[in-house]
Amino acid sequence: MIARFAVIFLLSFLLSSPVASSQKLESKTTEYSLPNGMQVILVEKHANPMIACMVYVNAGSKYETDANNGVTHFLEHLVFDGTKTRSREDITEGIKAKGGYINAFTSKEVTCYMVLMPNEFIGTGLSVQSDMLFNSIIPDEEFAKERKVVIEEIKQAEDNVDYQVEKFFDSTAYKGTPYVRTVLGSEEIISSISKEKTLTYYHTYYEPNNMIALVIGDFQTEKMKGLIEKYYGIVAERPFPPQAEIQFIPPIGREVKYKKVDSRNTYVNLCLNAPRYDDPDYHAFDLLTEILNLGETSPLSQVLTGGDDPLANHVSAYLETQKEFSTLNISILSDSPQKVERILEATMKVLEDLASKPPEEKQLQGVIISSKTHRYYQEEKLHFYGMMVAPVLVTCGWEFWDNYIDNLEKVTLEKVQAVAQKYFSDPKYIATVITPIN
Repeated sequence: MIARFAVIFLLSFLLSSPVASSQKLESKTTEYSLPNGMQVILVEKHANPMIACMVYVNAGSKYETDANNGVTHFLEHLVFDGTKTRSREDITEGIKAKGGYINAFTSKEVTCYMVLMPNEFIGTGLSVQSDMLFNSIIPDEEFAKERKVVIEEIKQAEDNVDYQVEKFFDSTAYKGTPYVRTVLGSEEIISSISKEKTLTYYHTYYEPNNMIALVIGDFQTEKMKGLIEKYYGIVAERPFPPQAEIQFIPPIGREVKYKKVDSRNTYVNLCLNAPRYDDPDYHAFDLLTEILNLGETSPLSQVLTGGDDPLANHVSAYLETQKEFSTLNISILSDSPQKVERILEATMKVLEDLASKPPEEKQLQGVIISSKTHRYYQEEKLHFYGMMVAPVLVTCGWEFWDNYIDNLEKVTLEKVQAVAQKYFSDPKYIATVITPIN
């Protein structure tokens, strides 16, 4: 991640640059839906002769059950393995032969399929992508092969301490919600799940009315509309099952859960309540989160990693934003389990100090400027931009993302102070602590 403040000077240059300004003016966004219910966002942007198309499927571990946990990620592998008219080689090598790039990833909320093509070959890219999404057949031999690949990924992840930390934190902080499920699932489930059940999941969620397409790059909007209709509008809308209401219970006290694993370090992770994305307090709280995550200048980092005998080696903070709730998550890495109590006390003291003495205007503006810069960097890397925006787009919607910087700029120092007092005067949390076995 780009360090905050290190890019402020560059942003000033970008804002004053005629080229950067003209490119921004040339950007044109069109948002609409196909008759089959697929949402489409077209961002016409002529910075370079490339086009990226990201299709977001509302399918992830959040939508699974305890019995098929991991099927979404497994399926992500499988849809590359052949359709009614294309083999696996036709899909991957066909894109490469046109100078393109094709890939996918799965998260708890979404599966994203991306294709990046030179503008002259975007028709090929869209044809291949839509064929994968709607016409996969999952050949038997590929099913067996991908099963082994995914099981190996699970084994490698289980051997990773960071993965163990994440699993323990999620199962504790989000207990009682689908967010406790891992994206990879378990070896037991993946080794036993049938092709029939996998296809049932595929035909349930891979429907156009359960998808969002974001196309960004060097195209003419009206022409691109025709291509989208040609390749994505031919599949009829179909109903998919309603999702059970998710009830998240925010921390009501100060609770700590411990676990020992084979590690050399101690991991402290805290979950605190935060305003939902549609709450008027959200953007002010987000600015406070960014201040806590400013690296060496972060008040958390200064307190926890400073001095002759620092409490921690590394500190980070982020705002976890889901459709149903938000949480402030703080991750702390230490070299000693004996420091845990002092770490928790010091962290609460930092938050309480923010409540009584909020940041200065200059610091807020620095965070906003830095956020703008990061946005510019994202937009120039077309397919990476689609990956970065995926969670926000499917959770909060395009309008939220499109107006995000404008809404940050509207936040006043008085608003930040009020939000800090509201959430940090007496912070409640659930914390997980991973300590070494020996």
